[in-house]
Amino acid sequence: SGPASGPASGPAPRTPLRLFLTILELAALGVIGSGVVGTLGGALGIGVGLSVFGVGLVLLVGLVYALFGVGWFEIARLNGLYGFDVPALRWRTVERPGFGGWLLSLWRQTYNGRMWRALANFAIACALGSLVLRFMWWFGWSAVTAFAPLFTSGEVDTGWGTRYPSSWAPLIGGAGAAAGIVGIISIALLHRVISRGIVATPDRTLNLSEQVRNSTAQR
Repeated sequence: SGPASGPASGPAPRTPLRLFLTILELAALGVIGSGVVGTLGGALGIGVGLSVFGVGLVLLVGLVYALFGVGWFEIARLNGLYGFDVPALRWRTVERPGFGGWLLSLWRQTYNGRMWRALANFAIACALGSLVLRFMWWFGWSAVTAFAPLFTSGEVDTGWGTRYPSSWAPLIGGAGAAAGIVGIISIALLHRVISRGIVATPDRTLNLSEQVRNSTAQR
């Protein structure tokens, strides 16, 4: 049988629901993404540093499985969000029996192009998520500032070391809130374009070669 289809084979939610879900996912990745990327990077550094003692090799093996898990999650996330129907990431087939066959499959997994593209897309999504959080903060600050005349008749602090009369607050706050919404939506749309280019588009050729390789291994 060919590669398994993506976890979400049903139709993806339509705009604007899909856009809203994209924003929520990016915000979540902006919160947890730096921790995930930092942990993986730290594990790589420690594993390489301790590899001479043998302990690091065990950590590096675990890192390969962790990278595979993150890549699998990213493809599943995009399938569920956009309905790309990209085949789920699969571990390299063990073509030889015993420990040697396992080591070979582990080594082949380290240069699995689909896994690395999914990881690259995950890292980009985390960076975009951080920008979404900043725009959310900007939107919230601007929206509150727009109502400043209801609370004060003096000057309003912009948060950037400058002040302006509260009578200007509705105009400036409204413009800032609108800019925040435009920024958030633009990042969400950009995420879809980048994800399609990195994860979805190149897979059409690679999926065919993987099907041929799996069929050969089964025969």
